[in-house]
This record gives sequence, C-alpha cells and structure tokens, in this order.
Amino acid sequence: MNTYSYVQADPFLHSDPFGLCGCAPGAARYSSQTAAARAAIRAANPDSKLRDRERCGRVCRDNSSGKFFTTGPAMGVAGSCDSSSVPCPLDCSTWVARWHTHGGQNSMYNSEIFSPADMSVADGDHVDSYLGTPSDQFLHYPSRSHAPYSRGPL
Repeated sequence: MNTYSYVQADPFLHSDPFGLCGCAPGAARYSSQTAAARAAIRAANPDSKLRDRERCGRVCRDNSSGKFFTTGPAMGVAGSCDSSSVPCPLDCSTWVARWHTHGGQNSMYNSEIFSPADMSVADGDHVDSYLGTPSDQFLHYPSRSHAPYSRGPL
C-alpha cells in the first residue's frame, strides 16, 4: 500500500491534508478510455517524434467516478517503452488500457502500425492498446482481437 498515493507519491510537492482530492488529483478526466488515450498521445507525440523515442503510459478508470485519466508519459527508447513505471493508483483506480507513441520513422520496423510485440503485450495484460504514429494517426488495438484499426488523425 502506498501511503502517499493521495499526493501522487510526492509528499513534498503535493498535499491533501483533508483527503478531498480523490484519485490522481490534478489529472484530467474523460468520459471514455479512447478520449483519455487520444489526449495523452496528442500531448506526447510531438516530443516523441522530435527525439525519436517512444513515450507511454496507462489509461485508468477512477473507481469512484467511472471517469478515465492517464498516467505518464514514461520515456522509452527508439523501439520500446515500459508503462509499468507509471502505474494506475491501485487503491482508487483500475488499469483499462495502455497508450504509446512510436517516435520517428524507423527503418527496422513499420512505425505506422502496431508491432507484433505491441499486440502481444496488450493480449498478455488483457488491456486495450492505443498508438500514436509518426504521421499523427491514432490507432486502437482491442485486447485479444488480433484486429487493430484506425481511429483517424490525432
């Protein structure tokens, strides 16, 4: 149990002495996991492309309100990003999806689609996955569907 979860694990920069802030104070809330993922990717994709490094995080559902928020971005490398470094708060939310970017174009793989590894990780964790591509497309992979699809531009 993280006794500092109410202050985003940083009791020196945040405080909630009366416990009124709820789950992940300060995080924007969205009505759907897709809207939350799109907003996170929109914010992270420009820097991801500039540095040619993946960025990632998680989409969480607040157990009280049912609204969605994101964690991250975690900084990845040119071919991967580990969202476990930015988990959903366990005491007040449920992990429902992961989001990530693919950085810039890469000659070693097609940056415009989900990689087999991306889909395998989503399937193994039983959560959907969302992807922002270098051409600013927004893709969705419903876990265990084996059928990623486009949701249009970011």
